Amino acid sequence: TAYEIRPRDWSSDVCSSDLRARDNLLALRARDIAVQLGGAVGTLSVMGDKGAAIRARVATTLGLADPGLVWHTLRDPILHCAGALAESCGAAAKIARDVQLLMQTEVAEVAEESSDDRGGSSAMPHKHNPVDSLVPVACAQVSAGLLASFAHGMVGVEERSPGEWHGEWIALPILTQLAHAAARAIRLTVTGLTVDANAMAENLEKLRGLMAAEALSAALFPSLGKAEAQKLVRDLSARVVKEKTHLKKLAAADARIQKSLNAAALDAIFAHRDALKAAEATAHLPVLAFSTPRHADLQTAALAAGATIIASRSEEHTSE
Repeated sequence: TAYEIRPRDWSSDVCSSDLRARDNLLALRARDIAVQLGGAVGTLSVMGDKGAAIRARVATTLGLADPGLVWHTLRDPILHCAGALAESCGAAAKIARDVQLLMQTEVAEVAEESSDDRGGSSAMPHKHNPVDSLVPVACAQVSAGLLASFAHGMVGVEERSPGEWHGEWIALPILTQLAHAAARAIRLTVTGLTVDANAMAENLEKLRGLMAAEALSAALFPSLGKAEAQKLVRDLSARVVKEKTHLKKLAAADARIQKSLNAAALDAIFAHRDALKAAEATAHLPVLAFSTPRHADLQTAALAAGATIIASRSEEHTSE
């Protein structure tokens, strides 16, 4: 169930971060990425009364904004630009980290695209290592450190910053490359992802029905009241862990639950039908704030993986 809505969250994360970063950069372009022309001390004194006109002309020629002032000691526009790039790295890394966790041997619910020369282990032939998802995580880690250097650059020294500005010149090209690498790698990660619905079902069953505890409690609220229902299910859950049994078995044998829920109701709860239905509905909801033609293909690709697991789960419930 969680996986069914996770691609939508991925889509939201990437689309929203991408749009915010794009809007930030567009705003910077229109407002803050401006021409810098100030002369030796920022007064344009050698240009006389033509200084402002010359600056405006230079700005027009270069396609930049004319800020109407000398801004070289104000480094926040550069910080904003760096922040947008670091944000893009972070959005990609969130998806990549989810994929890595789902690829762990003890989970094994998804896998990156593999081949003989890709993702294998030199020591363990059976192992399938993450490849593409490594890149965004590494990019986000490095970009976070680089972003701090831009914040430090705001602490300028009078009208000249011997070293701080030069640090920006080093960091900004690297940060741009990291954002590009993260975006490229996460696209490869998502488009090459394989989902193992059987592994998901097996992992769910390992919990001995405890994933249905919330739904069971909610179903008992009308007859037992919230407090009593939660205590009952909490006590039964403790027995599941202690006795290594299944929650459904204990629930079916409990007299209070028998009075409130029939066998069909218990079957529906422990088949997670309401949860799957809600997940399916949620997964197919468009991310309205980001549903632009520019992002439609990204949403479609991200949600396709969710649709795969939804379809397989639906077939399982139909066969039951």
